[in-house]
Amino acid sequence: MNVLLFRNWIPGLLLCAAVLGICAPASAATENGISRLDSHFSSLGTVEYKLYTPLGGPEMGAAVIRDGGGLEMRVVELRNGQPVNRISERMTEYNGKRPFTFLLTGRQFLSYPTHDWTDERGINHQIGDLKIYDMTGESPQVIFELPRVTDLSFEAKGALTASNLLWQPAFHYLNEDGKFPLKYNYFIVRQDQTGKYDIFHHLELLPDNGLVEAARYNNRAIYYYMKDDLMGAINAISNANIITDRDQSIILSNTDYLKSELADIEYQTEHNPDPVVDEARMYFWTGQYQSALRVLEARQRYMSDADWAMSALSLARLRRWPEADNITAELKRRNVVWLGDYLADMLSIAELQRLPRVLEVQLRAMEALDPTHPALVAAKARILLGAGKTGEAQRLLEGYLARRPNREVDEARYELYGIYHAAGDQAGMDRLLAELTTSQMTDLRDYVNLKDYHDFSVVMEELEADDTDFIKSPRNPLQDLTVQ
Repeated sequence: MNVLLFRNWIPGLLLCAAVLGICAPASAATENGISRLDSHFSSLGTVEYKLYTPLGGPEMGAAVIRDGGGLEMRVVELRNGQPVNRISERMTEYNGKRPFTFLLTGRQFLSYPTHDWTDERGINHQIGDLKIYDMTGESPQVIFELPRVTDLSFEAKGALTASNLLWQPAFHYLNEDGKFPLKYNYFIVRQDQTGKYDIFHHLELLPDNGLVEAARYNNRAIYYYMKDDLMGAINAISNANIITDRDQSIILSNTDYLKSELADIEYQTEHNPDPVVDEARMYFWTGQYQSALRVLEARQRYMSDADWAMSALSLARLRRWPEADNITAELKRRNVVWLGDYLADMLSIAELQRLPRVLEVQLRAMEALDPTHPALVAAKARILLGAGKTGEAQRLLEGYLARRPNREVDEARYELYGIYHAAGDQAGMDRLLAELTTSQMTDLRDYVNLKDYHDFSVVMEELEADDTDFIKSPRNPLQDLTVQ
């Protein structure tokens, strides 16, 4: 079975499996070459970690070396049997996680040395600069760099492919209390059509004019996935597999990724110590909301704030909104620190279900709590767009972002990027991306959502056509709400 294996209970995954094309690479270095590289690395200090090029590449190795001055990352190539230094870079820390890998049998080298960093909420992270080097010239050249990224893990997808998997713990309040399973966001780092590296969504959209049924279900699956509905995504992609007569490789790849994530969440639950495992969370992250509620109800007298949030979110997913709203009132009374983000999730579910009265209730609840929350501003902009008021939506978002430069405004920035994308405003899109990359890159998903923008307008039109009871927005939905 293809499984994204969880490595003990450290935030990161050990990737393996035939379906993803991931395997433990065979070394390209000869036995004698490995011995020479080992001797060379040992002569420089204590070797904390080492790696050799995969089969088919040059005789090259990389190591983390502890010397009298601290830590250093070294990449060395054997030429005519002699070690030649290719890259030397000082490291402030080494925490045991692999800080580099070879790509394309050693023709390229990915590095991600990290150090401890604590964010403004007091949460600890590993932060570092992600770099990819071209090793084919006399002097290695950096061909891709993304600075100050937190908590990445990575795996070469195969020796001969330029497409490789990255993943990062999702920045979500249910991922912050030390319980497992964790929810991860996944990405692909690969070369584009011009040969330049960048980071992309791991799930691939298909061209969809509303006429190709398999493409419709494939793209709907990705939409559900981005709304944190993993089981809904798997059900939709299963329909795409049944009816597809084209684009089979893309649909199969997307299917494998989705099912692998489901398997990984289950694996984390089975292979971590009982005290840190939450069965309800496993059901919640996999979209089995009724099962999550069954587990949570059994512990009702001992439920934490996170448990109550999971209950409410599960009830909302099952369209049991009155019960969910009762729990929301209790969380407000407790004044939990992540209440704004929780309400943003409730608002997102109401939008996904296309329930206008529920949407209005969630809008007003969020307005009362935090009228400047980016998810609320983004939701208001979507309502204006649904009413055909593109200019008003654009002015709302531009004014909001101007008042909150380089803050955590990613939902609002994403909506404004979509408006620029629909209008073909490349300057506007470039400006938003530049603003994001000059700030702290805590959540890589924010970068990928812009750089690899997914246009779901056709998906939304199809979902609307499927639901004859759908009303685009409540009557006067923004009345009495802040829209300036």
